[in-house]
Amino acid sequence: MLLYTLDVDMDTIIEDYMMTAAFLKDEVELILKRLSAAITDPGQIESLRICMGVKENYIKRVFQIMEETSGSIRQFLKDKIGLSESMADTLKALYLE
Repeated sequence: MLLYTLDVDMDTIIEDYMMTAAFLKDEVELILKRLSAAITDPGQIESLRICMGVKENYIKRVFQIMEETSGSIRQFLKDKIGLSESMADTLKALYLE
């Protein structure tokens, strides 16, 4: 949501999100390996792998739900997250200038 608040275009936000999979692959595998010592059901491990996964349709769906819920992503951030315009301006000043 930070990138959206900073007025980054949606394609770049999605591209950045998708890079998460590559950066976190080893971490996810390590976590799943540790969990498999306590969870013996392979189906549960696979479910966790899916939950920890990164897919383009996941982030697109999140943005779609925000728009459906509040009319726009910006309005969702304002209403549900409490991100005011002045807070957004402060973030822009910190990260863009």
